[in-house]
Amino acid sequence: MARIAKISISTVDRNPSVSPTTVDKLHHHAPFGTITSSQKHINASAHISIVTLSPLRRHRNKKQNVVTCLHLHLVSPKASGSTHEVSQSSLSDPATVLANLNTKVFPLTPVVLPDGDSSASIQFIQSNILQAMSQLFHLGERMDDHASLRADLVALTSQLREEKDNVLAKEKEIKALKLKVTNQDEAGTLAAAKNVSLREQLEHREEEICDLRCAAETFDVEKTMAVSGAIVVTRWELMREWLNHLTDSWDLEGTLERYKMMKTSEAEFMGIPAPSFEGEPKIPSKTEAEKTPEPAADDPPTYS
Repeated sequence: MARIAKISISTVDRNPSVSPTTVDKLHHHAPFGTITSSQKHINASAHISIVTLSPLRRHRNKKQNVVTCLHLHLVSPKASGSTHEVSQSSLSDPATVLANLNTKVFPLTPVVLPDGDSSASIQFIQSNILQAMSQLFHLGERMDDHASLRADLVALTSQLREEKDNVLAKEKEIKALKLKVTNQDEAGTLAAAKNVSLREQLEHREEEICDLRCAAETFDVEKTMAVSGAIVVTRWELMREWLNHLTDSWDLEGTLERYKMMKTSEAEFMGIPAPSFEGEPKIPSKTEAEKTPEPAADDPPTYS
């Protein structure tokens, strides 16, 4: 432990009961101070004369931490080399010593000497001085600790700012992700609505396809029925003209050629082979028809 105080005591007492043990107790109770044997002077002179304090300063770690060290001088009025001269009455008056202590050492907490002899008063004063020195020593340590705590506080403040910046960056990123999720939800809602609309359109198209299929299935039947009906009507008209001797306007050869042309075109359109008209009955020309007698009304027509 560093030495922070030096106590120098020179005491003179005529009473042999005041032994150097008083100063030894001070040395025992102040491990952080130093007391040498040369500073203990006991003779037959007067009682304690004066108490003086000399504050010292030291620097630690380039930071000014004031450590007050008490330098206590208990001198005799007749001791050789004494630097203070006081009256005999003030030397033997403990009240003067106490007033000096209260003025210079304990201005805020005045000390009251206990009743008794001077040795008890000296021990009481010494205990108070040692207590003050201990408090000052711990105060210096606390000031050193305060400097280190201040540096730690600065480091923690810097770390806190970095963490705050990181938190703000994370919050911005979270807000951006939330906005992106919101946009995706809106896009998903629009896609769902569009999907519903497309499904409805698909259902309508399927209904239209079903209607067209039904119409295609019935179209062939209706076409067959229409062709068959047209053939029947045409045959009845031809039969009526024949019965009424109105066959002069018939163009059988032209009608047959148009019929063949229609069948051939239909086969080419459908991609099937063209029909062959070989083996079909021949239609007589007009001259042959004129030479052929007309049958009676009751006789049905005959074909060769």
